[in-house]
Amino acid sequence: MYSQPRTLFQHVYGVFVAYSSDPVNPVQKEWNITTIKVEPHRRHTDREVVRGFWDGLEKWMEARGKLRR
Repeated sequence: MYSQPRTLFQHVYGVFVAYSSDPVNPVQKEWNITTIKVEPHRRHTDREVVRGFWDGLEKWMEARGKLRR
């Protein structure tokens, strides 16, 4: 349906998952995506990271009228 990532991420919620120590990937700046950083040595923070993902998705859906409550 969308042949280019830039076009795709204008219509869907895009997420880039990386370790907190990884350098920023250039596509993160070009595409409309949310970056989620995971702490490789503090895995007890994963719950907070996952909650941040769901919060971001809900905000994205609300902004586009796609969330029914």
